[in-house]
Amino acid sequence: MPSSKVSWAGFEMLQKCSSGGAQCCKLDVLPAGVEYLYVHVAHDNQAAMHLYCNRCGFHEEQSESEGYARALSRPRRYLLRQQLV
Repeated sequence: MPSSKVSWAGFEMLQKCSSGGAQCCKLDVLPAGVEYLYVHVAHDNQAAMHLYCNRCGFHEEQSESEGYARALSRPRRYLLRQQLV
C-alpha cells in the first residue's frame, strides 16, 4: 500500500477526530487497509496530548530523548499510536 494513501487516510481521520467525530471516522480509513495511525506531538503541547489520548484513543508509543531532539534542533516529541483493527 502506498504511504500516501495511509497518510491521507490518517489525515482525514485526525481531522474528523479533532472536530469531535472520533467514533464514526474509523469507518472511513478501515476500507483503505489502515491498521494503525501515528502522530507526533510536541512534548510541551498538553492540549494536543489531551485531544489525541483522551478523545481520540491514541496511546504513547515512544518519547524522544532530549539529546536526540537537541541534535535535530527541535523540541522533544512524543509518538502516539492508535490501533484501528
